[in-house]
Amino acid sequence: MHGGAPLRLPGRRGRRTDVASCERCWGDAFLRSLEGPDDQATAYRKLIAERTGDRACTPEQQAGEDALWCPECGRRTWHQAAKLCTLDPRHGQHGSPSSEEPTPSSRRPDPKE
Repeated sequence: MHGGAPLRLPGRRGRRTDVASCERCWGDAFLRSLEGPDDQATAYRKLIAERTGDRACTPEQQAGEDALWCPECGRRTWHQAAKLCTLDPRHGQHGSPSSEEPTPSSRRPDPKE
């Protein structure tokens, strides 16, 4: 979902609304801001532009080190700050995120399998 842009949700009247940052890029931007002339926000925008296609962050990296397990996709993609799944922001309507890895029988089936 990252693919070079923050996670987005539909906003009011068809406008798009930013709801979550990529935690990996935000952390790396902080380190870059200590080393170079750019502030953290500028370094973050540059990293997002650099990390596209094959270099894009995974949903787990976007969610952050303290992310929880999504109750619907069974991956550790519940964003540590935004409190939504980085794979699909609609997830969580049928359960609560957990700090424990779900067992295979508790995961919802993947429609792609």
